[in-house]
Amino acid sequence: MLAGLAPAWRQYGLDIDGSELVWDGTRSAIGEYLSSNGWQVSVHHAPELYAANGFEFPDDEAVASFGSFDYLIAEMRA
Repeated sequence: MLAGLAPAWRQYGLDIDGSELVWDGTRSAIGEYLSSNGWQVSVHHAPELYAANGFEFPDDEAVASFGSFDYLIAEMRA
């Protein structure tokens, strides 16, 4: 997924192979796992976070792939 974006990123000075930065295998539902082990969890989607801060999520190929990413906040319950 991210490897195809490397040429686009290079034009902006980013020499990163994104495929080396992410796990492309089977994932666990980390929010469910943490919740069942005493953590208070909230999950936010990237476009939701943009909107909450007064921004519109970019309609750009180099950024659009991040629209499906979730950001998780977890705090251990006392």
